This record gives sequence, structure tokens and C-alpha cells, in this order.
Amino acid sequence: MLLDTNACYILGRGLDFVAAAFRRAVLDVWFSPAQEKTQRQNHKSNAADLKVATTKATLFMVFLHKNIRLPAPRYEGEQWHFVTICCAGRRPLLIDAGRAAWIIDELRRHAAAHEMSVYAFCAMPDHLHVLVMGLRPTSHLLPFVKGLKQKTAYEFRKKVHRDLWQKKFYDHILRQDDSVERVAGYIWMNPVRKGICADPREYPYSGSFAIDWAKGLAPIGEWVPPWKGSPVPAKAGTEKKDDPSAGRPPKKTTTKP
Repeated sequence: MLLDTNACYILGRGLDFVAAAFRRAVLDVWFSPAQEKTQRQNHKSNAADLKVATTKATLFMVFLHKNIRLPAPRYEGEQWHFVTICCAGRRPLLIDAGRAAWIIDELRRHAAAHEMSVYAFCAMPDHLHVLVMGLRPTSHLLPFVKGLKQKTAYEFRKKVHRDLWQKKFYDHILRQDDSVERVAGYIWMNPVRKGICADPREYPYSGSFAIDWAKGLAPIGEWVPPWKGSPVPAKAGTEKKDDPSAGRPPKKTTTKP
């Protein structure tokens, strides 16, 4: 059956009317004011749940990355600090003699800039030991170590394209019953404990910026960092497994980072 033009027009308008009525009915059901209010409340509830979950995740991450530092003011002033900075992944990144000498030069420069006296140091293939004392009431260990690590890590990454240091470092504020000479002896004897040399004065990357350590070095009592446990006598050719240092002496080259 064929429809004339008027009939088609009327039928089309009718279908448009039915479609519009259907849309209004659906909108009235699904987007009524009450429904919109409920949806807003659900949205707020979901946002609150997300905030709680984010807070819990943040606290969990803080627990995983526990701060091993004392309050910052404890590191300020005229006091002694024993510091160990390990290479990233405990890799022997300082086995190159040029790098070891470069680290020692940077240590000297940063110590002077932060008014710290370096009484003893030893650059082993995979870590650095330092015994320092603040020279002024305003001397602060944390900026000193941070500056040393950041500067050397930046230069190293720029040339070698890898990390130089671990993110954190070990420190110990010497107490009244801690002997400065014993702590220094522990640092200088590190190459002997690793079997690198028989006499600590034979190792070219140990020393002091404060005293003539080679002339005054003498056998002294044993000392170990608090996190290591009981002292172990220093013997050539022996190696303690839990020590952060390991490996061979730096190679005789002049390559810097």
C-alpha cells in the first residue's frame, strides 16, 4: 500500500513524538533528582574509600622504607661520626684507581666546604669508610654526606650511565666510650682484613686529612660498627661475609668516572 505525502509526514511526526516521550520517561526514571542525589553520595563514598586506601598504601610504603636516621639536629655540632657509603648493588665500582682517587678528592673538597675534619678514610672497591668530626657548632653531617653523594653520583651517571651509590648510608655517632683511635684503626685495617695487603700503609686509598696517620699507626684494640656484632681479629687473607666491602684492590689506571 502506498502512502501519500501528507500521510508520510503525519506518520513521521508521530514517531518523533513517541521517541521523545520515551526519552523523557527514561530520563525521569534514571536521572530523577533523588537518583542524582544518591549517585552523588555514592561518588563521595567511593572517593573517601579511595582516600583511605591511598593513605594505607602510603603508610605501608613508609614502613617498607623505614627511616634509619636519628632526628636531624642530632647530627649537628662538634662531634665524631663514623660513616659507611656503599656502592649501588655492592658492585666494585671504585676498583678503578682513577675513580678511587677522584672520590678522595671530592671527599676533601666537601669536608672543607661543610667544616668537617676527616680523621680517617678508606676507599674500598665497593664502599667508602669515613671518620669525621664537626669543626663548628653549625657543622652538620647530613648535608655533608648528601652533597658528597649527589655530586659524585651525578658526575658518575653522566659518564658511566649507572648509579654510583646506594640510596642510604650507615652512620654511627661516637659515644664517650668509643675510642677515636680504634674507629680509625678499623677503617685503615679494612684492606688487611680483606687480604688486599699485609700492612694498611701499603693501601694507597686510605689516609687522613687531619694527621700523619702512617707514622703514628700502631696496633690497637679491635672495634667494629654497632650493626656488625662482635669484633673479629684482622688477619691477612680473611674476609667477613657480612662486611659491605669485598673484592680486589683498585686497578692501577687513571680513568675517572
